[in-house]
Amino acid sequence: SPEADASRRTIYAFVKRGLLNPTQTVFDLPDTTLPCGQRDSTIAPTQALAMLNNSFVHRQSAALAKRAMAGAKTNDEIVRRLWRSALGRDPLKAELDTAKEFFAAQKKKLGSIERAVESLGHVLVNTNEFLFVD
Repeated sequence: SPEADASRRTIYAFVKRGLLNPTQTVFDLPDTTLPCGQRDSTIAPTQALAMLNNSFVHRQSAALAKRAMAGAKTNDEIVRRLWRSALGRDPLKAELDTAKEFFAAQKKKLGSIERAVESLGHVLVNTNEFLFVD
């Protein structure tokens, strides 16, 4: 399916020069008419906007939330699962407390637990720790 194909990573991909993927162009897609030995690495405001507004990022945040909620019994457990999945570690005490406050506020604002967890997942995939390898 096109949806499944869109979520796969690629090393080599067929690209039509006149029909470039807009998300890839925001994130330093190399010039398709020239060989590329090394990719440019930039940080631009459009990249942050893409991470905040792109439908792919929202779908991935929803998938992250669904995994975190599966079988979880408490909000603390959901938050810990989100942290482990997104950042590969448990949240610090201060992060856990802040996340629980955010989660409660979003649950009240959005009207459902699922949407609140998706929102918190979306926040996590937009953190520097998620986006950049140290």
